[in-house]
Amino acid sequence: MRFRRCDGFTLVELLVVITLLSIVGVVIMPRVSGFLGADRGNMIALSSIITKTFDESFLRKKTCFLALHLNGPSAKPREDKNPVFERQNGVSVLILGENGSLEESKTRALAFKKFPSGFTLDEVILSTGERVTGGTVLIPFYPEGNSDDAIIHVTSGSDRFSVIIYKMRKEPRVTGEYIDFDAVREGNVF
Repeated sequence: MRFRRCDGFTLVELLVVITLLSIVGVVIMPRVSGFLGADRGNMIALSSIITKTFDESFLRKKTCFLALHLNGPSAKPREDKNPVFERQNGVSVLILGENGSLEESKTRALAFKKFPSGFTLDEVILSTGERVTGGTVLIPFYPEGNSDDAIIHVTSGSDRFSVIIYKMRKEPRVTGEYIDFDAVREGNVF
């Protein structure tokens, strides 16, 4: 008895596999493109800058400030006329210089990032409970590896998110709703 040796796939098998992969691609692509959309990219950029600010402060042994330029105008005018504080709806990082002045970070990853109008920084809740809805808010990151607690409220299209900066954690946490420190303390953050 003689056996025939098979060294490959038949044309029909290849066509079936290609057809199945095409169908799966058509079904999954809209979901993947929505997942990787611009709004998600902006949230990733915000989270990354927060994490990199922590690193910058810790590794360079300097106090850094996360400058959150909120979408609304400042409620009270600033005494210094630094153009950094005139920005809106973006984020940048300032470093405390030797003479006590604030200087914009020269690190490319920490450069000013302006967000589009569909992604807005609406409010910051400070650890003191103070709510700020306009102007620029500075959140310090210390060389010892900690920061001040803060919650950033973000609107992305019709969705609302809270970005939580914890005092002793490097990475922020993002939740799919607006929350405050009472919800964080009670453990009602998912």
